[in-house]
Amino acid sequence: GLVISGKPRDSKDPVKAMKSGEVDVAVVDAYEDYAWEAGLRPRDTLLSIGGSTPSGSSGDAVLDAARSSLRGKPGTDVSVEYKHPWETTPRTTDLKRFAVRRRDVELVTLLPSPTAPKVV
Repeated sequence: GLVISGKPRDSKDPVKAMKSGEVDVAVVDAYEDYAWEAGLRPRDTLLSIGGSTPSGSSGDAVLDAARSSLRGKPGTDVSVEYKHPWETTPRTTDLKRFAVRRRDVELVTLLPSPTAPKVV
């Protein structure tokens, strides 16, 4: 797996950028034995996936387009063009798609704290 997020292009008004779709797709985490081995690192920007640039009318739509392009039949490859924040030249790599298994959270319970203020 590859964890991605939207990175607003306009740092002065990130809310407006997210609403208008003016976002880049940023790598939040690159798992070992997959994206990490292919060269991707946290804070990288994905420029194109499968030959097309993810786009949409909102930040969520851009991320949905990126996720959709990254997903596919397990065992197939997808070409990804990306740029490290410390480099100016983009790089390209092929990622092999596979089924990502995540552990389920069985149960989470918040217990009252003896030091928390009581609401009456």
